[in-house]
Amino acid sequence: MIIDALHRFFFFLSTTEGILLKRIIELIFFTLITYMIVSEFMRTHEKELRYLSIAFAALAFQKFLLSAVFAYEIFGNVSLVVLKPFLPVLEQVLESLAILFLSNAFIFAIFKKIANKSQMFFFRIELIIWAIISIAGEIGWRFYINANPGAEFFDFKGYSVFLIFNIFFLLVPIIYWLSYRKKDIKYRGNIILAFSVYLITWLIRLVNLMFYGGDSPRLLVAEQPFPILSALLFTQIIYLKLVDKATLKEKLRISEQKYETEKRLSKMKDEFVSVVSHELKTPLTSMKLYISLLKDGKFGQTSNEQIKALEVMDEESNRLNFLIDDILNLSRLESGKARLRLENINLYELVQQNNMHYRVAEDKGLKVITLVPKKFYVNADPDKFRQVFINLLSNAIKYTIKGSITISAKKSEKYWELSIKDTGMGIEKKNIAKLFDKFYQVGDYMTRTQSGSGLGLAIVKKIVELHRGKIKVESKIGKGSTFTVILPYQIKV
Repeated sequence: MIIDALHRFFFFLSTTEGILLKRIIELIFFTLITYMIVSEFMRTHEKELRYLSIAFAALAFQKFLLSAVFAYEIFGNVSLVVLKPFLPVLEQVLESLAILFLSNAFIFAIFKKIANKSQMFFFRIELIIWAIISIAGEIGWRFYINANPGAEFFDFKGYSVFLIFNIFFLLVPIIYWLSYRKKDIKYRGNIILAFSVYLITWLIRLVNLMFYGGDSPRLLVAEQPFPILSALLFTQIIYLKLVDKATLKEKLRISEQKYETEKRLSKMKDEFVSVVSHELKTPLTSMKLYISLLKDGKFGQTSNEQIKALEVMDEESNRLNFLIDDILNLSRLESGKARLRLENINLYELVQQNNMHYRVAEDKGLKVITLVPKKFYVNADPDKFRQVFINLLSNAIKYTIKGSITISAKKSEKYWELSIKDTGMGIEKKNIAKLFDKFYQVGDYMTRTQSGSGLGLAIVKKIVELHRGKIKVESKIGKGSTFTVILPYQIKV
C-alpha cells in the first residue's frame, strides 16, 4: 500500500503540476542555500564560497525560471510554444554552469590542502568548454527546431552533449574525494553521497535517451526523487560547514580573549616579581652588611655561639639572595626580555672555570672527570651557557653521594652536545617529565635532604630553548643520571 502511494506520488511529480511543485520546493532550498553562502562569503571572501554562491545562484535562478514558466502554463492556461526555441537550452546551460562551479567548489577543499596551483588553469579551460557547448547548443537547437517544429529537446543530439558534460563533472569530485585518503577533511562521505545521488538523475536520463529515445514513462518517474534528495544533501553539507565556521570563529574569539587576559596577567606578574624582588634585595643587602660587620667584631666582641648563629644567618641570607636572582632570571626568560649575546667560546675553558664547584665535589669525595676536548669551540652566549653548566654540575654534585661525575662533549653533523653524567641516586621515570617544572624538586618535601629553590632546571630549560636547542635526561634509580644539552651550530636569534 505504501509502495503504491509512493508510485502515485512520483508519477504525480512527472506531470506538469508535479513538476511545478518540485521546482518550487527546489527553488526554496536553493534560495535558502544561496542566501547562507552569500552571507558568509560577504564576511570571509573565500574562493570556495564564491564558487558555491555562483553554483547555487544559478540553480536557484533556473528553478525560479522554470517555476514561473510552469505556473504561467498551468494557471494561465496558455501554451508556451514561443519559449521552446531557447527555454530547453537555457535550462541545460544554467544547470551545467551550476554543476561546473559546484564540482570545482568541492574539489577546491582538497586543492587547498595539497596546494595544487593548476586548478585555476583547468577551471578556466572548463568554463571555455561550457561556453562553447552552450552557444553551439543554442544555435544547433534553433536550426533543429526550425527543421523539425514538433521535435522535443531530447530528440536533439546536443542534449546528449549536455548529458555527458554534466555526468563528467559530477563524476570528477566523486573520483577526487574517493582517491583522497587523508583524514583531515570533514564530511567526505556526505559530499560523495550528495554528488552520487545528483549523478543518478543524469545517468537515468542517459539510459532513457540511449535505450528509449528519452520517452520512457517509468524512467521519467524514477528520476523524480533524486534532484530533491541531492538538494537536501547539499543543504545539509553547507549548513554543517557554516555551523563549523561559526563554531570555529567563536572558539577563536574566546582564545583571543584568553590570550589578552594571559598577556595582561603576565605583565602584572613581571611587574610584581620585579618590584617584590627589588624590595627584597634592598633590606637583604643591609642584613648581609650588618652580619658581616658583626662577624668581624665591629660592634664588639662576639662569642663562639654568636659567630655560629651569624654564620647560619649569612648562609640563609645567601640562599635567599640566590632564590631572588633565580626568580628574576626566570621571569626575564619567560617574558621574552632575555637576549642572546652569541660568541665563539672554548667549551673546555668554560667548564674548567668553576673551581668552587670542583672543590665542593672534592670535599664530598667525588671524582670529576672532564672529557671535553681542549679545542672544542662552539657558538653560544657565554654567560647564559655558564649558568646552564653550573646548574647542571651543582645538581649532579648535590644528588651524588659517592662515585664520579663525568663531563663530556661531542659534535654531530648539525648539533653539538654537552653531557653531565653522575653516579647518584637517580630519578624515577615518572618524575623525569616534571624535572623542568618551576619549584619542582625530586622527593617528598618532608623527607628530602637536599635544599634548593626548584628553579635551577626550569632556568636551564629556558636558556637552552633560547639557544634553539633541547635538553634530555636519562636516569635509573640507584645508578645515576645523565643530562644532555643539544644545541645547533647555527643559532637563529
